[in-house]
Amino acid sequence: MAKFNTHYIPSAAAVAAVVALSLLPIGPPQLLRGVSLLDKWTHFAMYGCLTATLLIDRRLNGAPMRWLMVTLCVAVLGAVLEACQYPLPYRTFEWLDMLANALGATLGTLLTAAILKISRKNN
Repeated sequence: MAKFNTHYIPSAAAVAAVVALSLLPIGPPQLLRGVSLLDKWTHFAMYGCLTATLLIDRRLNGAPMRWLMVTLCVAVLGAVLEACQYPLPYRTFEWLDMLANALGATLGTLLTAAILKISRKNN
């Protein structure tokens, strides 16, 4: 019987959460609906956290980091999910969301690199 590999559960869960939040008819809580650019900040943070999760998961599992590949894959995922929103009646396609996704992925990579560098110095 094959053993279930649990090494990348955080990564799989993070990707599943981003896909679900991008495609399901979920909006911001009523309390936050008036916040300026909330949508863009949400995209930025969500894709930054996704990238950091994927990179840290790779590090913890001893896989090569592949910084650029992970960053580009997350940015492409953001573009694909944004394109998937176009035909959905409860979602809107926005180029600025794609930009926020890519910038979030980039910042997630930079912050993860900085955190890992600091943690190496302290060990």
